[in-house]
Amino acid sequence: MAVQQGSFSLAICLLVLGLGINNPTWAQDEPVEPPAEQATEKKTNTAPAGRNSIATLDKVHLSDGTIQHGKVAELGGNTISLEYRGAAKRIPKALIDKIVFYEGRRSQQKLDTDLVILKVNEHRVPCKILKESGVEVRVELANGARTTYRRDQVLRIHYRNQVLNSSSDYYTADLAEQMDQAIRIIVSGEENRSAQAEKFLVQCGVFALGKVQRSLESFKDAGEPEKKKIKSSFARILHIHQLKKVVTDSMEASEPRIYEELTYGGLDTRESLLKVLYPKFADESVPLAKYIISNEQEDVRLRSLSVEILRRLNCNKALLEIYNDSSRELKLVSSVALVRNRIFFPVPTLLEALEVGGEGNFKIRALAAGVLRDSTRQNFGFKAEGTPEARAKALAKWRQWWEENTQQYRARSLLVLNNRAIETEARKESREFWLKAHQFWMAGRFDRAGTYLREARRKDPSFLKAHVSYATLLYSELSRVEEIAERKAAMIAEAGQILGGLVDSALPDAAGQDLHWIHFEYGNVLRLQGKHKEALRQYENSFGLDPSSIASVLGIADSHWAVATGRNELSKVERKLEMQSALEGYSLAEKKIVESMGNIQVMSAVDIPQLGTLPFERRAHNRNALAVREELEKEGIRLSIKKARVYRLQEDPKKAVVALRQGLETLNASTELKDKKALEADLRAMLGVVYESMGQEVLAVKEYLKVVKDLDRTNPVCRRGYERLRKRLQKKQATASRG
Repeated sequence: MAVQQGSFSLAICLLVLGLGINNPTWAQDEPVEPPAEQATEKKTNTAPAGRNSIATLDKVHLSDGTIQHGKVAELGGNTISLEYRGAAKRIPKALIDKIVFYEGRRSQQKLDTDLVILKVNEHRVPCKILKESGVEVRVELANGARTTYRRDQVLRIHYRNQVLNSSSDYYTADLAEQMDQAIRIIVSGEENRSAQAEKFLVQCGVFALGKVQRSLESFKDAGEPEKKKIKSSFARILHIHQLKKVVTDSMEASEPRIYEELTYGGLDTRESLLKVLYPKFADESVPLAKYIISNEQEDVRLRSLSVEILRRLNCNKALLEIYNDSSRELKLVSSVALVRNRIFFPVPTLLEALEVGGEGNFKIRALAAGVLRDSTRQNFGFKAEGTPEARAKALAKWRQWWEENTQQYRARSLLVLNNRAIETEARKESREFWLKAHQFWMAGRFDRAGTYLREARRKDPSFLKAHVSYATLLYSELSRVEEIAERKAAMIAEAGQILGGLVDSALPDAAGQDLHWIHFEYGNVLRLQGKHKEALRQYENSFGLDPSSIASVLGIADSHWAVATGRNELSKVERKLEMQSALEGYSLAEKKIVESMGNIQVMSAVDIPQLGTLPFERRAHNRNALAVREELEKEGIRLSIKKARVYRLQEDPKKAVVALRQGLETLNASTELKDKKALEADLRAMLGVVYESMGQEVLAVKEYLKVVKDLDRTNPVCRRGYERLRKRLQKKQATASRG
């Protein structure tokens, strides 16, 4: 809904015509010639002030208390343009308190001076023309100075007493009348015309703001259904204006329909859009989140999502401000978010939640008790389902504990709030065990690595890297070598429990990149457990936190593939959609790999991630540029197989062959890959399968034989395929010879 200045006039024109208003005269600076006798007659200007006097300008009151004068132009997005004496500047709507418009401006204006409009930015120069020729235009400016413009610099010239049609981007008395009529149409309740009138007022932007606010105020206490509809229409117009005060330029550019979707979209549409915006514009989206949270008319699901997103992004100061300004449910939700982030100021609110009685409030008590327990490691025997007497005794212990420890926890909260590291002795010891564990990990001594990581977690339960490293070791290394199925499943389940807990309540030192890897590793665990739809959500969250992550894109694509080909209740159409999503994901990953390969030319020692600042990407340290390029090139070739797999099930084997042939060409051309045999075997095995599905049995046998003879004698796909086709061909030959 963000409308650019150039399209605003056309949109208004069409809407006004739809409202049935006659002769809107919306042309931009088109001269309207006066009658012949008026053109020659010279009359004295009886207007009380000139066109550029303060009295004929709009007044923009800014939030810093200053007032600026000029002609306000509505640009349709999050800014206005303020024009004065031909110059213009943009002012964000977030900085504007109110605008007082000049009511005497008409759609048709008679010039009281000559006017030269230059080509550069259509700069308007009020002046007195002294000399005009085909080469130059000499003028006297309003301050008495004289200047000359080359004719090729001039767009057009208007003369004194000429009548112009003003642009519809400005406030005029005619536009005010049309806005009043639109409001009357909405109040009349005619459904079709009301929707068009609402759209017109939205397009009018700041021009309609005051009128809509006054109209809404008159329906403030409306209770009848019809009047509620009218009230909702005005509220939506104001809601869009408020959104324009908190949405940034980059958010507008990324999501051109942001205002429309956040106002008129369904709940799922709005939720989906916010899940994209919040991680992508972490800092910029804080004002948007605060507005949605504070908007009592907004759905509770979106308000809770906004609080949770702010928590995960560690926007603790914004959350604390929301907590201080809120009440009731929102105060409880924000207190939960803050305490989970180790900001303990709202503990009294959670203690009040423990006091809430009644069976219907069991979930509120359980939530508050769980957050307090997980964040403070205290319990005092409180049970949400306990008797009122038992709860009262436990609550008294909680209150006593808080009174004794308030100063200590507030001091901790200030450290977290100000992003100051808490390097305790326990943290130092835990870090030492963590570093030693990774040395054993890289040496392949996974049991020893696990022992040290368990000790690191025990030494300092708040050390995030220890938890994530241990969970990753469990599912990626220890479970892989475990032969007993029950123990393997238990290891994967424990890893999921650790990572899932961190997703629900990240520790205070979790940065955005840390959260990216937590979601990614949790997605890997869920895939191992066969929970592909849940894994897909984690990969999407991971990608949202780091849009450059190739691993997250691959996780998303692989999850779509698993859902499309798994045993589930999906319809045929749904499976096709999932398969297409997988293909799009693989194509995006391929594009990102090519971009990354181009970027990795030279990597110095300082660019290589060190163990002390190790991200959660396994084996992300001790790599040089060549190793990184080799890893990316391998993944790019594997994508050829994955894409071919999708094409084959989409019954498009020719595209599958093209993808595999491209993979083989890339492999043969590579000078950096050391061991090519395994990759070539996989490519040719898949190529044989595709040829066989196309009925080209000779080509399939050729590929199978190539693998078995030269690349991998034990390859089961090629051995079975070769034997199957050999018997089939022998049978055909025998049949032909008998014939």
